[in-house]
Amino acid sequence: MVGAASGNLGSSLLSMMASTAPLLVSQCAASFPNAMQAHTLGNGSVGRIMFGRDARLTNPSDPFLFARRIQVQNQSTELSCTTQHCQPNNQAVAQLDPGPFDDHRSSGAGGNLSVAAGSNGILGSGSDFQFDRVVVGAGATLNLSPNHTEYRINLLDLQAGARLNLVAGDYWISDWLVAEDVELNVIGSGTARLFVENDLAIGDRTRFNSPAMGSGGDASQLLLYGYGDISSGRETTLSGILYAQGTASLGGGSVNVGAIAGAGLTLQREGLYTYDAAALGRIDWGALCPGVGSAVDHFKLQHVTSAIFCDSGGVNVTVSARDLLDDLVDDYTGSITLDTQSGRGEWSLLAGGGSFANGAADNGVATYQFVAADLGVAEFRLTYNDGTPLLPLAASVTLLVYQSDDTGIRDDASSGAIDFSPNGFTLTATALPNPPSAPIDKRIPTQVAAVDFELHIAAFGQTEEDPRCGVIESYEGIKNLNLWIERVVPVAGPRRVTLDGTPLGDGEPSATVHGIEFTRGQARLVNLNYKDVGELRIGAREGTLPIRGETEGVVVRPYELRLTRVAEAANGANLNPAPQPPTLVSPADPLFLAAGEPMALEVQSLDAEGDMTPSFGGEGEGVGFDTALLQPLGGVDPGLVSLSGAVSGGLYSGQQRWDEVGSISLQARIEDGDYLGIGTLETAAIVRSPVAVGRFVPAYYGLGSNVPVLRNGDGGWACAFTYQGQPFGFQTDPEITLTAFSRVNSITRNYGNELWKLAGTLAARTYSDEAGQGGDLQVDSSGAMVTLAGDNDLDGIGSLSISGERLSYDKRSLRPGASDIPFSARLALELAASDLTDADGTCYRGVAGAGASCEGFSLSAITGTQIRFGRLVIEPAYGPEILPVNLPVRVEQWDQVAGQYGFVTNAADGCTELSVAPAAGVYSISLSDYSGNLVSGETAPAWPGLVAGVGALNLSAPGIGNEGSVRVTLQAPPASDWLLYDWFTLGVAANPSATATFGIFRGEEPVIYRREVYR
Repeated sequence: MVGAASGNLGSSLLSMMASTAPLLVSQCAASFPNAMQAHTLGNGSVGRIMFGRDARLTNPSDPFLFARRIQVQNQSTELSCTTQHCQPNNQAVAQLDPGPFDDHRSSGAGGNLSVAAGSNGILGSGSDFQFDRVVVGAGATLNLSPNHTEYRINLLDLQAGARLNLVAGDYWISDWLVAEDVELNVIGSGTARLFVENDLAIGDRTRFNSPAMGSGGDASQLLLYGYGDISSGRETTLSGILYAQGTASLGGGSVNVGAIAGAGLTLQREGLYTYDAAALGRIDWGALCPGVGSAVDHFKLQHVTSAIFCDSGGVNVTVSARDLLDDLVDDYTGSITLDTQSGRGEWSLLAGGGSFANGAADNGVATYQFVAADLGVAEFRLTYNDGTPLLPLAASVTLLVYQSDDTGIRDDASSGAIDFSPNGFTLTATALPNPPSAPIDKRIPTQVAAVDFELHIAAFGQTEEDPRCGVIESYEGIKNLNLWIERVVPVAGPRRVTLDGTPLGDGEPSATVHGIEFTRGQARLVNLNYKDVGELRIGAREGTLPIRGETEGVVVRPYELRLTRVAEAANGANLNPAPQPPTLVSPADPLFLAAGEPMALEVQSLDAEGDMTPSFGGEGEGVGFDTALLQPLGGVDPGLVSLSGAVSGGLYSGQQRWDEVGSISLQARIEDGDYLGIGTLETAAIVRSPVAVGRFVPAYYGLGSNVPVLRNGDGGWACAFTYQGQPFGFQTDPEITLTAFSRVNSITRNYGNELWKLAGTLAARTYSDEAGQGGDLQVDSSGAMVTLAGDNDLDGIGSLSISGERLSYDKRSLRPGASDIPFSARLALELAASDLTDADGTCYRGVAGAGASCEGFSLSAITGTQIRFGRLVIEPAYGPEILPVNLPVRVEQWDQVAGQYGFVTNAADGCTELSVAPAAGVYSISLSDYSGNLVSGETAPAWPGLVAGVGALNLSAPGIGNEGSVRVTLQAPPASDWLLYDWFTLGVAANPSATATFGIFRGEEPVIYRREVYR
């Protein structure tokens, strides 16, 4: 329990806290006494609760609902409150008001975020927590970073099939759009509190905070507050506490778990609402109810039932505030009055941080003001000095404790009376001096299950022979004492305390007789042993004489909490394979579970002899777990998330999950760190050996990508197009982002360094054409490189970029067809499932990891260049041998003009190059097949270049007497044949060539030489 005590002074006080789970039950809960309630009474729909046909509350706390009017559709065959139709009580619940929304309106400083359809995103990973527009595309997932406990958003748009993963904290949303099939989860522990300014309409088949459609979740994890109206669509599943300042309508066929309050409410046809009262105690209301204590219903007292008048140690009385369910009200700050109801007695404060007043001397009345630090529990001492040996009549005192300003809030009268007498037995940890020091120290140290301990018993008080208060030393010899135990927590158990192997009675009526030898009024009870745990008192009485006594509470703790089983919850045969100390864990260890997968744990509470202690858990204590990160070095350890768990017979069985990657050391512990108030140090002495658990791996990859852009041509190509057959690459290389996720869709940031198991070669990648036009898409990856980055920075995110890829649309035929007119390249990069699967089998499983098997990933609609079917043309020319000849050269593309297909000049080509001397990537000009008087060396080519796709290749004048012809060929460079053409219809692509003729003779007549000059 919270708060340490010295010895066992506070053990009784705090063990009362352990008898039930300590819950913070705020007065906010008073606004939700049932599944559905109205907070306003008025006219029309205000104050009305309406049930559609066969809609009903499955477990109403009361058939009388807080409402002005209940309306049930006449055709209903189901009873609206299950066993009868609900009735109005004509009352309204208290209204809740978190204050003006403007106090939390987003400044929009963080800007906008858009998560593309089918991809994953994270919000709040930086310092910003205020955003303007956040859009989550269809089928996309948005994770909220735990970096912030408050988010402010002006517009949150969840499109069809989107998934929103929240963490505990406050969310102030001005406009919230929720489409159909949306999923909202709360990751980890705690409560996500959503405050929505404007009307909220939730789409059909939406699932909020629920594990599956039609299956309710933990309603304490979601608080939804609407400043306007709230409505949900058909067949939704919502688990949470909902409050609408306006009206609320829940869709037909909906399944709702938790509670809802509104100005008016409608549960449409066949809708179900299940009341989760326990969630009202577990939910974190945050600032919705600041400074308000919980609703106390009564007080519970704990004390012994017998005492001695002159005992200066008096009687320890523990008072705890309780609610209607008898759960501890741990934020109680009221004032109480303590009264013996006999007009006698003195009170003093033993444990408590508030102000105490004993009142008038020996009048039996005192007051105490609780403070928050008391956690609803305080401890007092009552001394009751009445009666004398001359009047040895016992005084029976029944205590009364009540709230000072409301006497109707009082103790539950379950503690019984205290019988005071002139003498009796004291049972203490050590022998008493005589006369004893005041006050007598009755604290019994914490004991360990199955370890022997001893008590000292003394006949104490006053007798007629000796009116002095002290040890009655005349009480000598062997006395047959009735010994028994009174169980404090748990109130029943299978084992008893033994004395020298003989059990003590279980309760005073079942006391067993033991011969105990007294010397000068005192004796030792040695070899006491309790092979169980809890808090109890040991009592003693001599026969039928009114000489009796009891110890204060004795806490017996477990010797050990042993973690005995760690297995996959869904497959019990999959046991934790991690090497155990002193063997160190390593990245090569076999995998155990995916991060976020539930694991089944078993913990045994053992005594010092290795036997289970069956009462562990019955005393209200639970099992928690401590974790320490074993690998990776420098990683994060989020701790375990408890999914379920219970203790029965000393065995904890439950499910926990760890949402990260790596290996951890796991130890069981007392859940709250303080076993029955013995203090944290004593609790820490419980043996708990660490167990290495792991290796945990990601559950799946989330994939995203940039927008790759194709470039025109390759190398130094500068034209804004690419020819069929011409290689081209990427202007913007493809980059794929991989994010490792847990099964609960949180990023596993430990996935990195040696725990990163994805090779990242993308060796099975392919490309496919999406244009559907001319040319066959070809890929040359021989010079490509795939680069993995970000795998060593422990953020769970890495990237794969592809560089050096060469693609081309190769000609299907050497002669073009209708589909070969210019078209925009459009292709897809296909990544195979094998490329996206690491050595542990972690892989991409589709959007949000929802696929049943590993899947590939496609980057489609990659564009960036236009593809043209081209050819290089050179035409013949002739002229006198005394003048140069210019051969027309042009680049043509296949196109459609005025409905006709044909080659036209490609005026956009200023990039194709010709050269007299061979050069890389350049068409070379070669001269051959000389005839007549023309021989090699008598004419030389010159090339001025292309202008708007045309040019003139110049041959110098060979001179008089050198008439003849020569063939001019434009020779394509190696692997650059995309402008060749099947000139001779032989099915062979040929270099373009033409004949230049010098000195054509036509007899004696004057000859006119013609030439074409191209500029």
